[in-house]
Amino acid sequence: MSYATRLVNNALERQLKPFSYIIDNSFFTQEDVGFICNYCSNLPLREGGLFNNESNYSERKVKLSFIDRKDHLNAWIYDKMNTLIGYYNDNNFGFDLTGYDYMQYAEYTPSCHQNYHMDMNFALDTNYLSDTLRKLTVVLLLNEPGVDFTGGNFMLNLSSQERAERVPLQRGSVVLFPSFLIHRVMPVESGIRKTLVVWPIGPKFR
Repeated sequence: MSYATRLVNNALERQLKPFSYIIDNSFFTQEDVGFICNYCSNLPLREGGLFNNESNYSERKVKLSFIDRKDHLNAWIYDKMNTLIGYYNDNNFGFDLTGYDYMQYAEYTPSCHQNYHMDMNFALDTNYLSDTLRKLTVVLLLNEPGVDFTGGNFMLNLSSQERAERVPLQRGSVVLFPSFLIHRVMPVESGIRKTLVVWPIGPKFR
């Protein structure tokens, strides 16, 4: 991945928790989010469980689509996401990143959820871990909690499940955290929760 120019507004609102997670509430404008929502509304969705050959949805129930950079209409989304990731990785995480292949759009309707998990998968072979290890998870929330949906809280397990922390997100918020942190999406109670997720990858940690 070649980073876009890292231009960041000095008035950028953000919350930093060293070695845990970062929230950015203003890098993606409301106009940006509206465009992304409209773009994603035309994508074909599949049940999330089908991607893992699951026979039931007890661990994850969600509808997904994957966005690559073949469409010129989404190129600016990649460029802007690259700028955000480059800035926070350079200034906070310092991970060795090589890029990412796609963005994932997700819709959580009532009862949809995802149980505690980590995005860095240690169960695969060594070559996978050497070449394409997920190092960061980046989640952009595309609609407003309490207005467009209820429930669906995003939880990060920073020490134990009993002390899991609810990450305060609003429409347009981006949360960035190391992919080895355990996290979950609580069941949605009403409406539709919409997100765009990216997993920058890189060689194994040294």
